[in-house]
Amino acid sequence: MSAIRTSLSILLGAVLGFAAVHAASPLASGTVSRADHAAAQKSAQDADIIRSLLVGEFAVQSGDSELAWKAFLTAAQKGRSAEAAGRAFDIAQEADNEEAADQALKVWTELDPNNRQVRLIKAEELFSQGKYDEAGELVKGLVQAARDPAGALDELGGMQQVAPAKDLFYHAFVKAAVDLKEDARAQLVLSELANRARMTPQAAMHASKAMDLAPDSPHVLMKGIDAEFQNDPKKAMKRLEDYLTRHPDSFELRLAYAKSLLRTGNGKKLDEQLKRLEEGRRDDAHSMMLLGMIAEEARLYERAELYYKRYLVLLSKAEKTALLPDTAYVRLGMVKLAQGDRKAAIEWLDRVEGGDKYEAARIKQAELLAESGSVDGACKVLRGIRTTDAKRKMSLDVACAELLLKTKQFTPALDVLIEALEAGPKNPELLYRTAILAVQQDRFKDAEKLFERFIAENPDNPNGWNSLGFLWVDRAMHLDKAERYLNKAMELSGGKDAAITDSLGWVIVRDVLRKPSRSCAKRKAPCRPTPKSLCIWLKFSTWSARPPRPTATSPRCSRANRTTRRLKSCATIGARPNEAPNAVS
Repeated sequence: MSAIRTSLSILLGAVLGFAAVHAASPLASGTVSRADHAAAQKSAQDADIIRSLLVGEFAVQSGDSELAWKAFLTAAQKGRSAEAAGRAFDIAQEADNEEAADQALKVWTELDPNNRQVRLIKAEELFSQGKYDEAGELVKGLVQAARDPAGALDELGGMQQVAPAKDLFYHAFVKAAVDLKEDARAQLVLSELANRARMTPQAAMHASKAMDLAPDSPHVLMKGIDAEFQNDPKKAMKRLEDYLTRHPDSFELRLAYAKSLLRTGNGKKLDEQLKRLEEGRRDDAHSMMLLGMIAEEARLYERAELYYKRYLVLLSKAEKTALLPDTAYVRLGMVKLAQGDRKAAIEWLDRVEGGDKYEAARIKQAELLAESGSVDGACKVLRGIRTTDAKRKMSLDVACAELLLKTKQFTPALDVLIEALEAGPKNPELLYRTAILAVQQDRFKDAEKLFERFIAENPDNPNGWNSLGFLWVDRAMHLDKAERYLNKAMELSGGKDAAITDSLGWVIVRDVLRKPSRSCAKRKAPCRPTPKSLCIWLKFSTWSARPPRPTATSPRCSRANRTTRRLKSCATIGARPNEAPNAVS
């Protein structure tokens, strides 16, 4: 804000200065020469420029980015000001206005083609377009002009993320760094670019070159050793051993050597190196954590446990530290699990109270509890995880319900799911699955409510209408309403869903069985619909095409006939054939 006020003060001063000059000019006195007229025109142009700059600054202050970049671009074009064009570009870019940014960049480039920032922007644009040769030439010029060429190369290497082909980007930088073959830092940059392009031999070549150029630089060695190790492990190990012979007290490089021993599987030498690393570092918590992780990865669990516990002791004694105990709790849990002590692992994980390890630790704890047979304990842990994310909370509740279902605890699982649906965001799939579970558990009222909610939230989904309709039919209740729901389902499905057709068939069965004919009443026998009667009812109730004389043998009646054949196995009133399809079983 102070910068804006300063800028405005300068501009206002310029305006006032222009006014004073204008008042004293020959134009004001009425004696005008050709030179005086030109001067007056120049003064008027300057006034327009200043006005545009003022408008731009005020627009920036008020948050009007469109007015701001237009005002600065106008000032740039009228006053031939590269600075104003650059300001217009920055404002347009911050507002994500690509068209305006391109327009401003074009003007900026015309006014100051050798500007470093302009060339940087242009190079990035060319790389994103896949124009590697042209972009590489710009990079080469920028590197050569820089006070710190290797630093400039490193900075420009970040453009690789916008390049479609990482390998071609690497080759462009190799050409740009042709004068830096003897610079260790530049070779490390090229190694990193090759590594990102998954060009392992090239990455190792540049890394080896860098380390040869600076054999006693711990920074260069730390940066380059991994790339060399991937290509030639023996050479990398020999290089580390030679360095440690010359610099035996280098903790960082000895740590790198220990990690390399871990990768080669040399357990004896690794144990020796861990003991050497421990010397003089027993009071450093960070070092204990690093050593513990190496020991754990090497399956030296007892030693890893000692390092992690030492880490916790040091943290408890420290008055102020940015380190947290949670990492050690998690790692100790994993160590005890690897040793086969599940109970101890659960206890260590239970100590994690916060931080970025909290949720992962709790989930792992729940997993271990479930594996040990304590599903209720696992559920308690999962549902007790603190989170402000409603979707995440629902997923944890669902995980608990799934554990309960696996152990056939259907009623508690259903209660958890219903509670999760009431408190969480909309989830059509979960809602429908829960309704099905309620049906399976004969919790009719819950199922009815859940299906009604599903229909309200998903009115165009035929499954909800069909499932609730069939639920009523199956219990011989609300048959008229059930028929309407099933007809709606048929309409939404386009009349091509066999399950809905069968559900409609059951409406007829229930209706006929509810109201037997007089002949049936006289015989005191159960009545079943004939294939022809069922087909006719389905035609006139659900299909738009209504032939004047429908028959039971027409193609559209085939599904109805199949349904009726299934019904012939019914021996008593209200009996339900085992093969009768439905939407909820």
